[in-house]
Amino acid sequence: MNHKNPDERIIEWLALENELEVSGTPIEPPSAESDESEKVYIPTQTYNVFEKSYSKQAVSEDLPLEKSLWPKERMPIDLQKHFLAWYQPMHFYGENWGIYVLHTGLNEIMQNLASYCSQIEMNTNPKFKSEIRFAAWQLLFLHEEFHHKLEMFALRSARLSGKHSYRLYNQNVYLATKNLSPSSCQEEAICDAYVFRNIGNKLSKKVSKEIRSASTLAWHDYMIRATGPYAGSLKLVNKNSFENAVNKLFDQIITGTILPKSSSLEWGLFPEFLNSLPHLKANTFLVDDLSSTANLGNLLHLALPKRKLEKVITMYGYSKSNEGDGSHEKWKKAGSPFILLTKNREQSLAVIKSTARTLGMKVDDLARETRNL
Repeated sequence: MNHKNPDERIIEWLALENELEVSGTPIEPPSAESDESEKVYIPTQTYNVFEKSYSKQAVSEDLPLEKSLWPKERMPIDLQKHFLAWYQPMHFYGENWGIYVLHTGLNEIMQNLASYCSQIEMNTNPKFKSEIRFAAWQLLFLHEEFHHKLEMFALRSARLSGKHSYRLYNQNVYLATKNLSPSSCQEEAICDAYVFRNIGNKLSKKVSKEIRSASTLAWHDYMIRATGPYAGSLKLVNKNSFENAVNKLFDQIITGTILPKSSSLEWGLFPEFLNSLPHLKANTFLVDDLSSTANLGNLLHLALPKRKLEKVITMYGYSKSNEGDGSHEKWKKAGSPFILLTKNREQSLAVIKSTARTLGMKVDDLARETRNL
């Protein structure tokens, strides 16, 4: 097999897990495509470890927090306000692929879900905190899981056709239309619809009936309010609408174009193409903060809106100068190093890291402060 194409290396590496008939021994996955050369180390807790910690038997640490610490009024979920979780595709991160969930993001969703529960549930359910945490985890996990499923579809279809278009899809469809024309690519909205369609079964017999209902209602309310690339998910929750949207997305992934000429409705006959890898849970992590993943250089998922980042820089005493080249803007402050921003609508992690370092901040603190504006 020709290993010059990195996608072929990924396919061969996954051959046994995907049950694809590829001769030879699977090789190591490609390294993360990044300008950074240092070894990535992320102190995390895997999904498997977390799942083992969940027990039907109530223990003292699972007792509810003091009532004063739980919200009394509903706090709707807002995935766009904060950075909560993300998926790192194998195509861009090799052995560092997986689902990453921030501790702060998990705690935020816990508060959201608790606000949809009654005071009676909080006071009488001895495992209220544990079950709320489990439900919050599932909401974030399911959304990122479908991103993973789509990459697996791309790999499996490429294995049969020999056409590797996932990178083109990310560049020409996902990134190109996510903010400017989100209706052209509904990946985020489809992921949200997938959560709604599956959260009930995921929580069945794991949490109380009220927490299960609260989780479904909270997600429903979020979908109603969702804007940008997340908008329209509520229209995709029924079976036919969901399958039609997924088939359209399949066409875009296979061709790497916004408006594919061919139809791939026949892919619906092969649902196994959307199966997650057996070891997805072992590659799902709880992350303490963004600074622990800062050296991954993710240009797809870790990004901040330029206009908001400019506001933060201004708050720290910086102002835009007339210097800079065609693609960058220079921001200055007397007695301090200058800051360079690109003219893109969203600033990449490389820019965020440099800005945080100049301001004397952690990457996750800068990201949180910027997204809260």
